[in-house]
Amino acid sequence: MIAVAGRISTSTAAAGGPIAALTAMLHDRGITVETLKFHQMHSDGGTATFVCGSDGIASEWAMGWSRDPTQSALRALITCANRLLTP
Repeated sequence: MIAVAGRISTSTAAAGGPIAALTAMLHDRGITVETLKFHQMHSDGGTATFVCGSDGIASEWAMGWSRDPTQSALRALITCANRLLTP
């Protein structure tokens, strides 16, 4: 489920992995996020993911945290998209 401007919808995408799939789903909704840099750090309790993303005009760093590395990466990408959308 993806919420954009208060509207919640479901989506599917054929992509090379979860980050590419989320990027495609956001793009389908008019939200451009290109991942420029990606770093993950693992600790005893989980994974921190740091993403630098761009919408073609600005770039932002964002972080996601989860016990699951994939969930951490998806959270970082969503946070980055939100930062790029916030004026």
